[in-house]
Amino acid sequence: MVVIGAKGEPFKVPIVKNVEIESENKICLGDMLLVEEADYNLLGRDLMVALGINLIVRNSQIMVSIYKLTCEDEDKINPKVWHTGKEAGKLAMEPISIEIEKPEDPIRIRQYPIPLEGRRGLKPIIEDLIKKGILEPCSGLSPFEMLYGMPYEHGMPVGHPRVEDCQIQSYIVVINKNLQELRKRGLVAQSTPLGFAIHKIQPGDRVLIRAWKEAPLSSHWEGPFLVLLTTDTAVRTAEKGWTHCSRVKKVEQHSSSPQWKITSAPGDLKLRIHRDTQ
Repeated sequence: MVVIGAKGEPFKVPIVKNVEIESENKICLGDMLLVEEADYNLLGRDLMVALGINLIVRNSQIMVSIYKLTCEDEDKINPKVWHTGKEAGKLAMEPISIEIEKPEDPIRIRQYPIPLEGRRGLKPIIEDLIKKGILEPCSGLSPFEMLYGMPYEHGMPVGHPRVEDCQIQSYIVVINKNLQELRKRGLVAQSTPLGFAIHKIQPGDRVLIRAWKEAPLSSHWEGPFLVLLTTDTAVRTAEKGWTHCSRVKKVEQHSSSPQWKITSAPGDLKLRIHRDTQ
């Protein structure tokens, strides 16, 4: 099986079929990926849900619990650990610190992306924890912004900010400084998108693609082909793959098929075939 790691590089790993996984109260079968380079055994979220595995904090340590959280367990939890919006506390444990072994290799694959509803729900909680000093912001920029020099497209509509706003100006200055530093090191793997569309082709349209070889008495255009995907500069079809928009021409859909008529003058043996333009 071919999988893609965090750096975006595909590699092959074997699959171990029907592995029997036994806990104290459950037994299930599942397929496991054998990654010899990994230092730890990782359990996916689907397997954790099937076995009822939970991660809890006990005696300042992260423990793994294979029992589902019952009402009795919830009664034993100190209610102060839940965020109520009024007051916040801290756990008596060392903060989790993650260091990248090779920081020169940028991570291109987002692991476990948070949906839009989750980001909207976390935003007021994070802002409240920052105000109370529980969380401390780093540089004010996310890893995506530091790598690509632009905010992540989160799907929420925002208006155009005023350039004279001092907060926006300082924000842009910080992004440009990080972007210039990453360009010097050659770590920028993605350019900014175009500010305007250079074609009006959408998925579902039919297009003609210009042929590379021009032969006599042959058409210079091939198709029509159905468009499956589009980008700012290219379109993808099932027959030709990705093609630059400079070699693509959209087929205009007519409201009705052309009609042809055959007419002849009285006493004339010649027939005239012409296209009806009405």
